[in-house]
Amino acid sequence: MERDEIFETMDWVVAQVRGLLLKGLRADFSRSNGNPEFTPDLSKQSLKGYCGFAQCAAAYVLHDMGVEVKAVAIQSLPETAHGHVFLTAAIPLASGGKQWLLLDPTFKQFCGPGPAPDSASQNHEISPGFYMQMQADGEARRNQLLSKGYLPLTHENAGHYLAAFCRGLNPLKSDDEAFSFLTDPPSSKMNYWFSREELASKGYGIKALSTTPENG
Repeated sequence: MERDEIFETMDWVVAQVRGLLLKGLRADFSRSNGNPEFTPDLSKQSLKGYCGFAQCAAAYVLHDMGVEVKAVAIQSLPETAHGHVFLTAAIPLASGGKQWLLLDPTFKQFCGPGPAPDSASQNHEISPGFYMQMQADGEARRNQLLSKGYLPLTHENAGHYLAAFCRGLNPLKSDDEAFSFLTDPPSSKMNYWFSREELASKGYGIKALSTTPENG
């Protein structure tokens, strides 16, 4: 693919995954409300706790497109303040080589209004979104994750992303090590792999993602 095509495709993938998760959430809300016609406004829903579903849904559609994907669990790091799972993906470039991306459609769950730094001593945990925003170019990085759900995976982005989940400090020795961790992550029991059937039974309908944007 050309780079512009890659980003257009990722926009489509993330929109589809977020749409499926919101559809499933809406069904959950309707069931819990006891009214199948109940349709709450979930446009601002953070998708908190749905990172595992998002990881699997995105992985299936990218796999169907022939893209190499890696499942990553933050809990695999030697020290982290938050649990989270997401994907990295390597997309072949028409000119040769690969474009690595970090896909995190549910990062918004870490960007709510959080405590000020001086309140952390009161048993409040400062959010990864806050730490990311405090980094050099962090606000642009945070905003891209919120709007797009993915980042180009550079060495610098790798180090800053992991640092956001580790109280602002890269838990590895360098950005190079962070990039290696994200492109060749260790296996983790936290990466529970939902089958397509499991996802469909929960209302996340991954089979609807079996076509590419060009063929869809």
